[in-house]
Formats: sequence, C-alpha cells, structure tokens
Amino acid sequence: MPQYVKHDLWDLKDKLKIHACITINGFVKKNGEAVMGRGCAYEASQKYPGLTFKVGSILMQEGDPHVNIINSDLIMFPVKPRFRLISSLDEVVPHQRHKYKIGDRVPGFACIADIDIIEQSCVELKELNIPAILPFPGIGYGFLDAAKVKEILDKHLSNKIVVVYR
Repeated sequence: MPQYVKHDLWDLKDKLKIHACITINGFVKKNGEAVMGRGCAYEASQKYPGLTFKVGSILMQEGDPHVNIINSDLIMFPVKPRFRLISSLDEVVPHQRHKYKIGDRVPGFACIADIDIIEQSCVELKELNIPAILPFPGIGYGFLDAAKVKEILDKHLSNKIVVVYR
C-alpha cells in the first residue's frame, strides 16, 4: 500500500530525490505539444522547459497514453484519455460543458479523469518498480471522488510510492 503525505509535490521530490509523477491527459496539439494546462502537469511544464513537446512526442509515438519515464526527474501518469465520445455531459469537466453536447468527441483535457485509466496507470507504475511521488490522481481537475481513487491506489501500489495531497 502506498504512503499518503500532505505535502507539496515539488518540495518533497527535492527532499527525497526520487521521480515525481505528473498526471496527464493524452491530448496532443497539432504542433506536437501535449496539453498540460492545469495542476501538477502545468507546474511541471513551467519548471521543465520543453516538457510539453517531450510528453507530446511520447504520446504521438505510443497512441494511447501509458506510464513512461520522461527523464531523470519525471514519470508521466495518465489519468484522462486522448479523446472520449461522451454519452453524458457529466463526462466533461464543469468549466468546459458549455462547449459540448452528448455524442461529441471531446479532447482529453476537457474530460473528467477516468478511473479505468488511473487503474491501468497504477499497474504500469508498479511494474516500473521504482520509488516515486504521485500527486493524488484524478481528484483535483479530474473531479473524481477521492475515496474511490484511494481504493484503486491501495489495491495496486506498493509502499515505494508516496501519494501527496495538499
């Protein structure tokens, strides 16, 4: 089971000197840049110049997003799809709902987090078998219930993973 710590992701990463996971969606702009507009993904994009293009390149090569070591500091941890055909506006983040209707193909950055993608990402992170810090996935701008996500984290992650929240 992972450790849960109330702490800042970046401060703890610097203190422990281990990889930090960044939660991402799978969307890539036409110019090859990954959309990293909120939360820890945005923070990482500000701290690491060129990161949006590096993540975009990985996503373009792989198709569906998967857990990947980006560099000596970062691991990408998908929580949203590249796109989703929506059957309900509840699948869209609240501040984007006015732009879409049922049946639309919605880009990942506008979707709520997907519990199945988070579960797959947990499995893939565990397979890496390295210590890492993971911001509590899907509960901020992903709009998921923390208790449901915690069940998935507890089921799949080892004590090598430190889950941080604010």
